[in-house]
Order: sequence, then structure tokens, then C-alpha cells
Amino acid sequence: MSYRHAFHASAPADALKHATLARVLQHMLEKPKPFLFLDTHAGIARYDSEAEESTRTGEAEEGIRKLRDLDPAPKRRRAQGKVHVVAA
Repeated sequence: MSYRHAFHASAPADALKHATLARVLQHMLEKPKPFLFLDTHAGIARYDSEAEESTRTGEAEEGIRKLRDLDPAPKRRRAQGKVHVVAA
């Protein structure tokens, strides 16, 4: 069995996973102590929800696109100076 995330990126479960992770990381950044977040299963990091692979399954219509329709310009908080990215 093969699995390519490009066909499922932006699906409802994927959108929920990323929204939850973003909220947890925001909460952790509010704490004074440093922490380490290590993503051991990161993919290519960017998926186009308008790409042919994503539109073929239609999963993005029920996931990320519904969230985008709720607030076209969500407020984003930056963690300037607090986040360090290490690439392997």
C-alpha cells in the first residue's frame, strides 16, 4: 500500500492536527522556560491545496477550505526571537 500525503493534505483530520499543534506551540511559547519540538515525520513542509493531487480527492474542500471561509484574514502571532529551526 502506498501513501502520498499530497493527496490528503488539507483534509479535515490534517487541518485539525495542524490547528491543534499550532495552539499547543503558542501555549508553550508563553511559558518562560525553553522547550524542544522535534518533528520526526515531517514531509516536504508545503502542500498546495489547489494542486491537482489535492483537488483530486476533494478532501481539502471539507478541511482547510472550510476554515479559510470562516476568517479570510486570521490574526497571527509571531514568536520572533524565540524559534530556532534546525534542518537535517
